[in-house]
Amino acid sequence: MKGFLSLKTFTLLTFIFLSSHANGTTTNMWTQSTESDFSKGITQNVSVHSNGEIRLSPKTEAISGIKGAFVWSITTDLQNKVFVGTGDPGTVYFIKNDSEAVEIFKSPELYIQSITTDKHGNLYAGTAPRGIIYKIDNKGEAAVFCSLPVPYIWDMAVDDDSNLFAATGNEGILFKISPDGVPSVFFDSPETNLLDILLDKHNSVYVGTEPNGLVYKISPSGQPEVLYDAIEGEIHTLAMDSLGNIYAGTASGAQAQVPVASTAQPIVQTGVVTPLFKDEKAWDLNLPQELPMAHPAPMQSQKPAAKDAEIPPKATGFPIAPNYVYKITKDGIIQKIFEISQAFILGVSMDTLNNLYVVTGNNPGVYKICADQTSTSLLNIEETQVLCCLNTNNNELYVGTGNFGKVYKIMPSFVGEGVFASKVLDTTSLSNWGCIYWEDLQPEGTKITLSTRSGNCEKPDHTWSGWSTSCTSSGEKITSAPARFIQYKAKLQTTNADITPALKTVSLS
Repeated sequence: MKGFLSLKTFTLLTFIFLSSHANGTTTNMWTQSTESDFSKGITQNVSVHSNGEIRLSPKTEAISGIKGAFVWSITTDLQNKVFVGTGDPGTVYFIKNDSEAVEIFKSPELYIQSITTDKHGNLYAGTAPRGIIYKIDNKGEAAVFCSLPVPYIWDMAVDDDSNLFAATGNEGILFKISPDGVPSVFFDSPETNLLDILLDKHNSVYVGTEPNGLVYKISPSGQPEVLYDAIEGEIHTLAMDSLGNIYAGTASGAQAQVPVASTAQPIVQTGVVTPLFKDEKAWDLNLPQELPMAHPAPMQSQKPAAKDAEIPPKATGFPIAPNYVYKITKDGIIQKIFEISQAFILGVSMDTLNNLYVVTGNNPGVYKICADQTSTSLLNIEETQVLCCLNTNNNELYVGTGNFGKVYKIMPSFVGEGVFASKVLDTTSLSNWGCIYWEDLQPEGTKITLSTRSGNCEKPDHTWSGWSTSCTSSGEKITSAPARFIQYKAKLQTTNADITPALKTVSLS
């Protein structure tokens, strides 16, 4: 991660490289102890913390069975069951046994852009680009819940009275939809897109907007106020902690892009619901083979449908400026708590311990921001976009990706072993090595060992020495052959998945 986050201050330990020269020896020094230092290395199952520590990464599992190109949305119900919305085509999956995505509803839409559940166990799927919301009820029956005169249902949330709120684009309207599917305009903003929505315990509604980067709070009576006007043009994602503080992530710097159909899809009258198993129920509910389509509900108040559907802002261009996570306290104080360059912040989610998780696109990543505002890069993602994330009540983090639609489950426990390989140090001339020193934390059941290798070309190849025997104690002699270049490798291990060792500082002499 690049950014404004403060780096750990440290006292530079001085050790000496003895370099042979015609006129004698010169002294050089090399110590690594900061996030900036370690971020230049290669990580495998380890994470670099913003305070300059290397720790084991959390256990991660890839969920099998996703067929769509984009995983747009993830939600959970009161029983902690996880559902995923994808495209293209717009399909809803249920995560079975925490490991497999099973198709439960295949809609006639391009994208399931948002999904949510209510306290009765009903599942709602908001779609693009025809603005239709589908409902799969607690009996397993699926139908059109309502059809809105807008192209995009960006996000949805349900209040205590089972009213569904839909944040939409491209006319910036917040709809309130009654439990029987009758929509009304709850807030008609001057913005183009309302991109994310959340509700507090008092049923006040919060939305993030584009193109002016606003965070609105709308009272239960419909009275809006602006909580924050960001410099960035897009507040893409929102989260709230247990204290009522709001976290807003930006995704500005370039027009986001997603694939769109070359021609409009015909309106079809039936969809298909696929049972989880041939002889079993869908998440304990029977789903019909044929999906009845209800008629669109009449609008109590509405605008005409937009003539042309714009390209949705949920995807990627190339951000030319950093994006941020802002913390908006209950007292209205604004803090920047996270910065990232060359990336969009596309999702934020809070766990039960008030740790915030951030996912990014264009420069894909998954980050954890602790309550003390230190941060960790958790996972290297192969896909180009991480589009959404969700924490369950078990503090398991699900993330969805795009350009290859995948879901990963990141657990609160640690992997058993990980490796960090430093960048290659160039001493500029043939050097004899002294000792390797390091500072660490090794709780009971954990272990850290270091080894080195050396060579005379910048990129390690077959001419380099092999990795030395592992050093188990700081201050051991470096046994690698004299050379111009040197590299170290740290192996972190634990026998207890609940704890991790931490490597703080490494110095070579």
